[in-house]
Amino acid sequence: MKRKVFFMVVMLMQINVLFAQTSITANAKITSSTEVASIKPADLYSKTVYASGQAEFTSNSGYVRILLSDNYGYDLLIYESSPLVATNGVDDFNSQAFESVKIPANIDLTKIRVEISNATLKNLALNISTNAPSIQKSVMIPARADL
Repeated sequence: MKRKVFFMVVMLMQINVLFAQTSITANAKITSSTEVASIKPADLYSKTVYASGQAEFTSNSGYVRILLSDNYGYDLLIYESSPLVATNGVDDFNSQAFESVKIPANIDLTKIRVEISNATLKNLALNISTNAPSIQKSVMIPARADL
């Protein structure tokens, strides 16, 4: 009997993880600033919003910003790209989250929007997840004095 209860608890936990992630996709090419989605602030509490897609730049002064915004003009940056980080004018990004990690409850973010200039944003996919982001640690290696 205890095994059955344990098995049921494990299954319920796995189902909860499956429903803990929400995906938003924009299949169209985005070439001008626009609102991508409306969201409920309660759906973001303690979650992380990740962005994936491809930015193609038409000039060196281009930029792409994907933002979480509230009704008062305050923003959290999900991802930002410019020609400086692009290879041959194209930036492929996957599961990026700059300021949109573990969003606090006291911020009433209501929409996801894109600010764009001199660029095209393709294959935009946004994931709202309770999963903690994987943090890659870098190790500093001191330079040798005799070189």
